[in-house]
Amino acid sequence: MANKSKVQSVEPDIADLVNGWLKSYGLDYKLEQASLNSEIDNAYTLLAKLYLNSEVYTGVAKYAECKEACDKVMDMGYSLESDYSKLFNADNDKRTNEIIFALP
Repeated sequence: MANKSKVQSVEPDIADLVNGWLKSYGLDYKLEQASLNSEIDNAYTLLAKLYLNSEVYTGVAKYAECKEACDKVMDMGYSLESDYSKLFNADNDKRTNEIIFALP
């Protein structure tokens, strides 16, 4: 039990650290610049995920911040692929707007 409490006491610090990194990396850019840079899109997506799980990590819910980060990602031109089979093509980073974390 002692180990679990130590881990829980560190989780908010780690969440704050990651949040700071992502904000300084992604949120300092204007949306027009960010849409040209997939790394910024990734930062917004990770930040949304961090906010979605914030209550688990820190005990503080951040659903409004999660929605804001998700809205920014959606405003960057991503959309759902109409042909589901295209999601499994080897060139998934070139022919679809659905994939944010594409592996080249």
